[in-house]
Amino acid sequence: MSETVETERPVQADVIAPQPGGPVARAPGRRVTALAPSFEVQDRAKQSRFRLFGSFGLLLGFILLVLLPTAVSGYYFFFVASDVFVSEARFAVRGTTEKLPTSSGNVSMVPSTITALNSNQDAYVVQNYIGSLPMIERLEKDENLRSLFARNTVDPISRLSGDAPLEKVRHYWNRMVTASVDSLSGVVILEVRAFAPQDALALARAIVTASEELVNELSRRKRADALKFANEEVSRAETRVKDSVAAMQAFRNETGLLDPVKSAEAVSKLVASLRSDQIELSNELQTARRTLSETSPSVQVLSTRLEALNSQIRTVSRELTTTDGKPGDRSASRALSVYEGLMLEREFAEKFYTTVLTLAETARAEADRQQLYLVTFVEPALAQMATFPRRGASVLVVFACSIAIWSILSLLVAAVRDHDA
Repeated sequence: MSETVETERPVQADVIAPQPGGPVARAPGRRVTALAPSFEVQDRAKQSRFRLFGSFGLLLGFILLVLLPTAVSGYYFFFVASDVFVSEARFAVRGTTEKLPTSSGNVSMVPSTITALNSNQDAYVVQNYIGSLPMIERLEKDENLRSLFARNTVDPISRLSGDAPLEKVRHYWNRMVTASVDSLSGVVILEVRAFAPQDALALARAIVTASEELVNELSRRKRADALKFANEEVSRAETRVKDSVAAMQAFRNETGLLDPVKSAEAVSKLVASLRSDQIELSNELQTARRTLSETSPSVQVLSTRLEALNSQIRTVSRELTTTDGKPGDRSASRALSVYEGLMLEREFAEKFYTTVLTLAETARAEADRQQLYLVTFVEPALAQMATFPRRGASVLVVFACSIAIWSILSLLVAAVRDHDA
């Protein structure tokens, strides 16, 4: 409920006073004052008060939200902010790139974006290395990085704290040094900001040198890994050949046969010759038995020779084969079986060794051909003028933002006032 405001309003009224000795007569009365509420006056006062405070509030808000920030930013950018000089360098990582694996071996079936990403992978590695802690630690050791950005001549807002931890130094470093990669050409664009042109030039040269050493190290590791794998395969193949030769030597020492194949051939020829003699002698014996008795000396001699020949054939045949299956079997067939297995293993080992040697030489040639190197085609240059800060543009940006904030707040205040009214 609104409170009733009472104000004094002059009210004129006639007072009837009795006359002595006569009738009552009307006489002009005296003026009296009475209190009565006035809502019209209340509304006018309230609107006047709103207009007064509203105009004053808009003016105060404009001063605090627009003029003051603009004045402070103008003073900072024109009288306090330190000049920032930029040194730029452009380089590329070159070398033979590996083809991406595909199911059909056809590179054309791989999307071009994936192929480009694979070919620019080393450039992205360099980009990440530039903004990493190892790069900061190296430059801190070689160029005394903190002293370049923590000088007293640098304005307090842009200055790096001398005792800042590495994490904050890295955040500050990524503000002052930017490296971007063109995805199509693979060119690395390096921009180094510093508060003196000589410092920007020195840092840019140091970053390019460190990036080149990184690329050389990556190339060396890549070549070393390829050669290490090839050498390990060669070493394994050599071990396999040596083991096969040692097994062959142990077999020869155990059996006393240099070449069981030739020995078996010789025994086979001997058996064939004995069987031929056996056939001839058996024919002679049959012929003698037709004309002579069994007790005659000729028949007995032939019989004795035939028995001796048969015994010799059985003995020699046992040297070729046996059917008893004893562990100590020293027959030519068993020797041939072991010998052929050893020869097969030796042949495989020698072929594998030859193949691995060929692949190792190919890997060495491929590793030499896929050397990576850094090509700097835009050398860092000494800046002739400060690039940052852009003083006028920065003040205009602050002014525009302040105007926008002040306008939004003014509209909100006006909306609230209209709602209350």
